[in-house]
Amino acid sequence: TLEKLYDLPIVGDVRGEGFFYGIELVKDKATKETFDDDESERLLRGFLTPALWEAGLYCRADDRGDPVVQLAPPLISGQAEFDAIYDILHNVLSEAARRLLDRQHAGEIEVLKAEFADRKGSARATADIDQAARAATQGAVQTLLVDIDRTVPGSVDDKSGAVTFAETDDAVAYGVVDEIARRVLDTGGRVLAVRAQDLPTDSPVAAILRWAA
Repeated sequence: TLEKLYDLPIVGDVRGEGFFYGIELVKDKATKETFDDDESERLLRGFLTPALWEAGLYCRADDRGDPVVQLAPPLISGQAEFDAIYDILHNVLSEAARRLLDRQHAGEIEVLKAEFADRKGSARATADIDQAARAATQGAVQTLLVDIDRTVPGSVDDKSGAVTFAETDDAVAYGVVDEIARRVLDTGGRVLAVRAQDLPTDSPVAAILRWAA
């Protein structure tokens, strides 16, 4: 269950053994760039520690290296307890990611939106989910902006990148936007998770391409 936290842009790794877990936090998921001392202080002690405590989760935010949230649930914990832990971590870490993104990307997002508009006329940018998935599968996406709050259920074909949309997540369907982002990262592209109002269109994705689609 906790491994699903890896979908968050601030989470660089989720690892553990038995009932001991560590959630590594990063500034940039693509490069695994970590936080400096001042940033770690603001993130861990200024926000995460009190926010997680107030949400009802007792854990440790550790910065004696890369920032990590450490937790060890009781050995009697079952799926219901892990689901509750996941919900708390997901909500609090999502808010931490939003705060981080607000500081980091304010100016950069405007530059990328202008680049998106400039390249769209030459078919080197797209906000179409299916086109973005196909381009990501081909390694054609240079930069991908994704809506941090929106989930699009469906599946992406392994070879063509064609998208099949679904009503809800199930054993076959999953988050299409997350899968597109994974393929972009796997092919050396960059992914920025932003708020809906920071995207150039009302689509949950905006892809700037290396070559014309």
